[in-house]
Amino acid sequence: MSNIGSVSPELVRGVITTKLSDTQIESAISTAMVLYDSKLGSNASVSKALQIEIKRYLAAHFVSIHDPSSKPLKEKLGDASIEYQVNTSKLGDGFLSSVWGQTAAALDPTGALLGGTTVPPRWFALCS
Repeated sequence: MSNIGSVSPELVRGVITTKLSDTQIESAISTAMVLYDSKLGSNASVSKALQIEIKRYLAAHFVSIHDPSSKPLKEKLGDASIEYQVNTSKLGDGFLSSVWGQTAAALDPTGALLGGTTVPPRWFALCS
């Protein structure tokens, strides 16, 4: 089993219950890594531990997109029935369409995952 950028299928399974195989989860991890690198890159303000958490929740977000069993809406024990949540998110919802994406965005101190800048704002005073 490979360990892609310190995030493994076991780490992802720690935050999402899924029927996907480790290989399928590794694919979601790869997607999460590419997205993380494009949005946050090597931002020095984000600790290694926080980077791993953000990547783990991003991977879980992508797992949730591919596995409807990760989003049960209703379960019933007598006569065993289960109903899955249908993805009703709009195309523009992005990470806010899943609790895992929302968590990744909440963990991001730069705001880059929600379209913010990775450069902290600076205040300037204009004097005449």
